[in-house]
Amino acid sequence: MERGNVRTGEGFALVKETPGPGGPVYIVREFRRAPPFTVEWVYKRHFAPEADWHLVETDDLIVMTAGTMRLDFQDGRTSVTLTEGECVWLAAGTVTKGTALPMDGTPCAFLSVTAARGSVP
Repeated sequence: MERGNVRTGEGFALVKETPGPGGPVYIVREFRRAPPFTVEWVYKRHFAPEADWHLVETDDLIVMTAGTMRLDFQDGRTSVTLTEGECVWLAAGTVTKGTALPMDGTPCAFLSVTAARGSVP
């Protein structure tokens, strides 16, 4: 059993660090099963406003576990602000940018449940 704090990331072993459009993304737990889903717990310590739009390649459910994040949509839809406990489903093909709020270095963390390519009609 592994125990950790989903608000701060403390207590979790770092699985990998990857560059993200708004700063480094720290993957602290990654669950991969046979298709159709991948689950990642993502903790962003330094989440600057994203400069570029991001194409969501597969259906993605974002569940906020700590902090606040605003998602803007390139197609002009109204922005969505997620706080702890809230979630949003992003369909494949959605183009978005995320910004942690407030933009003062406060970390945000979320679960990303991603459908495997080709598993969702």
